[in-house]
Amino acid sequence: MPAPELVNYGDSKECKFLLQPIFKSLEKVANILLKKKISSKRLVLNLLCYNNSYMDNPLLTLKHIEESFSQTSERRTFFEENHIISYEEMSRKGEESLLKFLKTYGVSIDLNQVSELIGKQLHVKNFTDILLEKQSLSYENPWDIEMITLAIAFLWKNKKNRMPVEFFDVYLHEGYKHLDNGQEEKTEECWTKAMQIMEEVINETSLNERVFLEIFDDAHNLTEWINDFNHLLFQTVNRPILEQLQALMNKVIEQFDDSQSFFLESFYLNYAQSFYHLGESLKADTIYRDFLTKRPKWKNGWLRWADNFLYGEGVKDLRTASEILEEALEKIDISDRLEFFQRLKKVYFEEGDFEKTREIDEKLKHLAMIHRQSSNEETSPIFDANDIEDEYLKSIIKKNKLSSEDLKSFFD
Repeated sequence: MPAPELVNYGDSKECKFLLQPIFKSLEKVANILLKKKISSKRLVLNLLCYNNSYMDNPLLTLKHIEESFSQTSERRTFFEENHIISYEEMSRKGEESLLKFLKTYGVSIDLNQVSELIGKQLHVKNFTDILLEKQSLSYENPWDIEMITLAIAFLWKNKKNRMPVEFFDVYLHEGYKHLDNGQEEKTEECWTKAMQIMEEVINETSLNERVFLEIFDDAHNLTEWINDFNHLLFQTVNRPILEQLQALMNKVIEQFDDSQSFFLESFYLNYAQSFYHLGESLKADTIYRDFLTKRPKWKNGWLRWADNFLYGEGVKDLRTASEILEEALEKIDISDRLEFFQRLKKVYFEEGDFEKTREIDEKLKHLAMIHRQSSNEETSPIFDANDIEDEYLKSIIKKNKLSSEDLKSFFD
């Protein structure tokens, strides 16, 4: 039975999560085969690949495979006995050494040909496919192609200023590993390299939104990373890198300003917040106002803007916070209004306006009284009560399973 090809999980990141039980079982099989020493290199590598493959990024796949092999002595021995070059070992090779390595696979290429073939290519995988087709090379074992791809990736990286885009996810992965270990400086270094790759691609190419997200929102969540990087730079007080990140976010916003995707909202929010981090609150307010004019129903934008004045990340100003919240209530959907009232209650309480605070409490009590569910009727809440910070509101929501009709009678 032939060994399986490298797996591609399709467009859904959730697919890998759903298949985790299968991946773990396959990895156990690989471990058993390693201990019994009856396995072939191809079989074991493919079994481990199923557990570690990341879409169409061979570099990240190999990075995970290497980390996987370092977990047990059997795996490390297997790695060495089968002359499998690790990601780290390949990264230390110079240009001549990489060219010699490629020749062992029958690939003949010089540095001038590398530059010529790269052209406007973004992916090292595409580069490898073109090169092997030109030289009429094919391999029975798909892992031979992965080794060739890894060598070409570092040859490309050493030869050109612009790296193949596969390194973007590698640097994100390494950064998160350092962050988990409390090594913020190393995280900052890795993520700065990732940022530079995105910057180079944006500057040198004209990508549509689909291709942009395929490249940068694949193995990792782009919106989470941009938020994490922005927050990290605020903590480390690295103004030059933060300003570089600001420039990148602005370029992405300009290029995809008509997009309706969630990633653009995240870039706008983090772009605005970065100016609060630098003490430029007026600039931040202008960014929020511009985008909320275009997207008046953007709940998180209104809330985050108000929170800067409510909790003092910009300049604490309860009056401005209440004005933003009240304006938002006129524009957002009914189903999104609860958290705005929650914050207004906090504003009124801190201002000492206990009459308005009590008005909100009374309306909520009234809302509970008009609950119309029968004992056998199930009504789904229109929000998750666990997302609400106010314990009093949370208790009412959970106790009465508030429905859309209940909330509408209150908020209108």
